Amino acid sequence: ATVSVLTVGFFRFAVGRGILSQRGRPQHDLGAVVGQVGEVRTPLDPVGSVYVGGELWSARSEAPVAAGAAVRVRGREGLVLIVEPVRDGPAATP
Repeated sequence: ATVSVLTVGFFRFAVGRGILSQRGRPQHDLGAVVGQVGEVRTPLDPVGSVYVGGELWSARSEAPVAAGAAVRVRGREGLVLIVEPVRDGPAATP
């Protein structure tokens, strides 16, 4: 009986916390990367990856961009960043 009560209590706690986490507000603002400058890690032709805001993102560009080039984030579609080449300086990477 004790094991059953403890098991039910544990699952009630775990399911309750799961429901609270689903109802909670997102902790990350994915739109915060828009406007930031990053570095192309794999060539964008038209899809590749960029390092922006301390994270590696999938990205798309209208024009091909070589690895190592600086890009500015114009927008976001889901988890894919829309970027454009930056002509005036190196990428801002830590």
